[in-house]
Amino acid sequence: MTVDRALTVDKDLQTDPADLPVVAAHAGGPVQTRVLPDVTHVLRRQPGPPSLRACRDEAKQPLDPSVVEPVLSWLAAHRG
Repeated sequence: MTVDRALTVDKDLQTDPADLPVVAAHAGGPVQTRVLPDVTHVLRRQPGPPSLRACRDEAKQPLDPSVVEPVLSWLAAHRG
C-alpha cells in the first residue's frame, strides 16, 4: 500500500496549518503529515511572527532546506 504525504508550514497565513488533519482524512488512504516550523506559504523561512509584508522579499530567497528534502523524497518514491 502506498503512503502519501501531506506537508504544510506553520507560518502559512493563506492556508491554516490546523487544516492538515482534515486534508489527511480526505486523502482516501494512509497519509504521513508534517508541519515545517518557521516556514511560510512561499516555502521560505521567516523568523519571528508571521508577516505578509515579508513575502515579497522572501520570494527572492531560495526554498528553505526543510522543504527540499521531503519534496525530493516524495518525487523519488513516485517516479515511474
